[in-house]
Amino acid sequence: MDKIKSWFINFSIVFFSILILLGVLEGLSKLYIEKVASESKFKKYASVEQLKQRENTSISAMHRYIGYIPTPGFSKGKNRHNSMGLRGEEVTTPKPKGEFRIICIGGSTTYTADVEDYKLSYPFLLQENLQDSGYSNVKVINAGMLSYTTYESLINLQLRLLDLEPDLLVIYHAVNDVHARLVWPPEAYKADNSGYRQSIYEQNLNHGSSIWTYFNLGRIIQESVMNHDLLLAKKKREGHPESGKDYELRYQRILKTYPDGIFKEASVSDIFKMNKPTHFKRNINYMISLAQSEGVEVMLSTFAFCPDTIKQSLYAFPALNEAIHEHNTVLKEIALERNVPLFDFEKTFPQSREYYNDDIHVNEKGSRLKAKLFSEFIISNKLVVNQEDTLK
Repeated sequence: MDKIKSWFINFSIVFFSILILLGVLEGLSKLYIEKVASESKFKKYASVEQLKQRENTSISAMHRYIGYIPTPGFSKGKNRHNSMGLRGEEVTTPKPKGEFRIICIGGSTTYTADVEDYKLSYPFLLQENLQDSGYSNVKVINAGMLSYTTYESLINLQLRLLDLEPDLLVIYHAVNDVHARLVWPPEAYKADNSGYRQSIYEQNLNHGSSIWTYFNLGRIIQESVMNHDLLLAKKKREGHPESGKDYELRYQRILKTYPDGIFKEASVSDIFKMNKPTHFKRNINYMISLAQSEGVEVMLSTFAFCPDTIKQSLYAFPALNEAIHEHNTVLKEIALERNVPLFDFEKTFPQSREYYNDDIHVNEKGSRLKAKLFSEFIISNKLVVNQEDTLK
């Protein structure tokens, strides 16, 4: 009896000591995630409840027509959005006399997602470059947003951006529209993008139903022990319409099981051959027509990427690589057909990992070079005018 009593006491001490230790570690984890962690780390490690509590101050917010926009008034660390939900500082309306206004639209590569300081994003640095070159009247607006395709940018331009009275529109799109084509069966590839897209906002809040997702310590252990890219692909795969096969491809490539499942029926190359970039071309043409109808000049740019990165490159996958080049070809064709200037950025920007955080997102050094090259193209093609000429 004494042995049983002794064993029970020892077991209780060990058990409750472990509980106390786990409680302390959970508390420290929560403190780190809520007070210290960067936005990317917060998204990676936060519990379901923390995500729900911060949904009004997260980087994205729901929008009745566009789906989602950068959260108006968002501020964290060195990043900020203005009251309209555009990355950077407030935009004066109506436009001051003599100001030459440029709007840059695109996805995360325009937002410059892997650079936390908004003043080091490529549109902000583009403004600095142009001002340093003598165009002190220039204001550049960053209208990029994570995962935006031309579908979102088209609606955003029509309903929100044209009201800002831009003089020049810089369109930098391609890669996200490639993923929007990865839809099967073919009848699901529709002009409204419903075969690929559902609310990104809902996907960002979907961490799955595992018990791990309700505790910070569990999230940290899960993300440290398991493959984060695999977890993300699995979550996104479950959050997309069944016809969207983008994250199914990512999931299989991480597991090295491709081709499996649907891709035995139709390879990625087969899907792209069936789902041609017709909607991408239409959306770009619509944006050009919209801008020109309001007297706004338009500049297109090809999309640059770097398959030679330290991380496993998604875009080293031949079919995706070819699809990006196909979209760049479409942009060149549109530029010729519509007589709008095109910056062959893919050809100009070095394919070197020193400028990239991954295969499409530039780091701070890459952002500086990108801004410099865009600035040089804009000036050399006389797409910007100084204050004196603006007032004429």
